[in-house]
Amino acid sequence: MSEEKNGGENGNDATMTLKQRIQKMSGDDESIKPEEFANLILDDTHIGQISEEDGKYLSTFINLESLSLNATGLNSLANLPAGAKMVKLALSDNKLNGEELKKLEVYADSL
Repeated sequence: MSEEKNGGENGNDATMTLKQRIQKMSGDDESIKPEEFANLILDDTHIGQISEEDGKYLSTFINLESLSLNATGLNSLANLPAGAKMVKLALSDNKLNGEELKKLEVYADSL
């Protein structure tokens, strides 16, 4: 199954974890099954930095092929898990410097 969720304006609360934001985007009554996601779009959702907790949660999306983090205010790629099936990672319109972009080397064989 290939599900796609779009963050948009639903995740603007800076105190929310990514898990909480994704659950909110899906509807509070809906149970999230990360292993069912092939695509996850979090564009325009203010993230800033991926916490250790958020990184662990993202790593549960074991079938994720595409992760879009455009315009999320990311300034660090720390805690971004390397997805084994990931073939697309979108990071435009963020605040990532050259040192942070070097961390993308872990994706060299898949992206």
